Amino acid sequence: MSSNAKRRSTTVVSDEEDEIVMTGMRMSESRPPVPRSNINVDKLQPLKRKWEPQPTAGPSNLNHAMYQRMPRSNVPNNSLKKKKREAEAREKAMREAIVIVDDEDEDEVLPKTKRLRTGPLLTPEATPQPNEVQDADDEVYDPRLDDPKLYRPLPHNPHKLFGESDVVDRFSTLNIGTTPPLKHVHTRITNEFTSSFQISQLYANRRRFPPSSRHFRPSDPWRVQHSRQPPKLRDSFKKSAGPIGKIIQKEGYVVITSAVSGGGEDVPEEKPDPYNKAGTAVVYHDSAPPYILHAHRQQKKSNARSEWTKYYTVTDVQFDPQSNILATCGNDKKVWVWRSWDEIPGRVDYAEDELVQFQEDALDDNEEKLHFDISPKQLAFKPNSHVPILAIAEKHVTIRNLNSNVSTTCLMSKRQESGRTALATLWGHGPTEKYIFACSEPTKADDHSGVHKAFTTDGRFAFNLQEAGHSGDAMCLSPDGGRLALFTCSDTENILNLYDISRNGKQPTNTLGLSKFDFSAFPLAPEEEAYSGAVNRAVFSPDGIYLAVARNDNRTHVYDSRMLGGRQDVLYDFRHTGQVCNSPGTRAYGINNVEWIQSSDHRLGLVTGGSDGCVRLWTPLLRGEEENGRILAEASADIGYFSIGDRSKGEHELVVGDADGKTYVYEGLHLDRF
Repeated sequence: MSSNAKRRSTTVVSDEEDEIVMTGMRMSESRPPVPRSNINVDKLQPLKRKWEPQPTAGPSNLNHAMYQRMPRSNVPNNSLKKKKREAEAREKAMREAIVIVDDEDEDEVLPKTKRLRTGPLLTPEATPQPNEVQDADDEVYDPRLDDPKLYRPLPHNPHKLFGESDVVDRFSTLNIGTTPPLKHVHTRITNEFTSSFQISQLYANRRRFPPSSRHFRPSDPWRVQHSRQPPKLRDSFKKSAGPIGKIIQKEGYVVITSAVSGGGEDVPEEKPDPYNKAGTAVVYHDSAPPYILHAHRQQKKSNARSEWTKYYTVTDVQFDPQSNILATCGNDKKVWVWRSWDEIPGRVDYAEDELVQFQEDALDDNEEKLHFDISPKQLAFKPNSHVPILAIAEKHVTIRNLNSNVSTTCLMSKRQESGRTALATLWGHGPTEKYIFACSEPTKADDHSGVHKAFTTDGRFAFNLQEAGHSGDAMCLSPDGGRLALFTCSDTENILNLYDISRNGKQPTNTLGLSKFDFSAFPLAPEEEAYSGAVNRAVFSPDGIYLAVARNDNRTHVYDSRMLGGRQDVLYDFRHTGQVCNSPGTRAYGINNVEWIQSSDHRLGLVTGGSDGCVRLWTPLLRGEEENGRILAEASADIGYFSIGDRSKGEHELVVGDADGKTYVYEGLHLDRF
């Protein structure tokens, strides 16, 4: 080796926190590590730095950090071990340094010594730490990971897959096979039923009326929530002329019909009744005060000089579901068809005489009157019809097309026969949509005979339900339209006849005698006639299983329509036990209306209105509990009728009418969450 040769050397300097690689030091400059503040920064090499190309002009984007700091977390906390490692690192750096002797006579290179490692670098008990010192003769120290002296070998896994062929052999044995056939769908389960159920479930999960308080869960029962949120009486008014007999709702409008004193059919030499007045048909809406429909009235003369106006009792009222037509019938033996019933004078402070003249002008232009020999008892519009078709129960059943003014008569008896009138009429739907059903009652009090028939929708006779049976009381169809419940009465008993029209419509599949009526709680004057049992209304539950029967002894009986036969005990007996509060001089009529309701989770409830002046909610699952029969609304007299509206259509939750002619409008009941 030449004496003038300049040999490069590498020295590793390690201090307490940093690792710095220094280059270009001569032998004369060989010295122990110096503090970091004395190191020539220009000779430092950045560690693991990626240099990016710089633009020809403009500021540089180089980072100014020229060295990398090691994480302090890798340095042990024990200060004695740290000082010992620092001393060993300095010793090792001095031993591994290459010393070049510059002498004129000879060049001597000191031999390099290296301490042998006597044990493994890592032990299983200790956490691996990064190597703080690199060998002087290697720029990068990369120990072999498979060295058994450094790392303990992993245990052998006998279940490990080796080789690609083994995997291929295993997958070759798999067999996916063909797609299994679809399950058989029951023919009686329709897509419409499934979709409606799913939609109602989504509606119930996403929307609740109103949002529940944070103090109780949305799943709390009705009696828990509404003990804290009582129902609110939104409005009340007394516009009707007498006991309210019917209430209907549509798109926010409410129509209330009632009886009136002296409002019966005309009799010879009739004198005016001082309590006979207007108000047998009233319309209510939030946007205006309630107003009277001046219908079913007639100018009468008591003598040659005096004239007076007689107002007749309105027996029924119905909305056409497909149009804005309103139909009413009364004891004036007429059916009034209204097309502009919701129109009133433009001024708010109009007089009643102006309203009468306004309605008379509208009646002459758009409305019509249908005249009959006997006062009609009931009206029914044909459902799902693109034209308004009205069925009228008078002496016979008249089917009237209100657009073409064409009528068809369904004969309940021979034309020369008398003594019976049609009591009720009912349009079929589903499997019975081609039929219309009718029942009759006698006109004489001591007669209990009647005929009950089915006709086609074009007025032709179809078959007899009972050709020579008892007097009719009520009838109803199941929600699917397949079964018909007909209630009749004789002088000794009341009978329920259940027909399966879709299979054998001519003969009843089940016949049941109703339990005895009990009028012990009803006050009765000595001169009054004794009460006789009657069914005011009957309705099937939404699932078609239960049949609720509203009786005039202030009870509601519920039957299971699947298990009728003989004289079976009732499934539920819901009774209004409060004191009868009928007005003086009037008779109590028991349960005048009954309606099934269904909660958002498809739970059944029954709403009834009785002679105790209360509208009550019954839950069949709570039959034995004292809380059953919770009061929804109270009136000052016995309940004449009530109507439960659909809030999604803008209708009121509950509208109640009593026997004194007063109407109550309630909100905040939340009947979908009982």
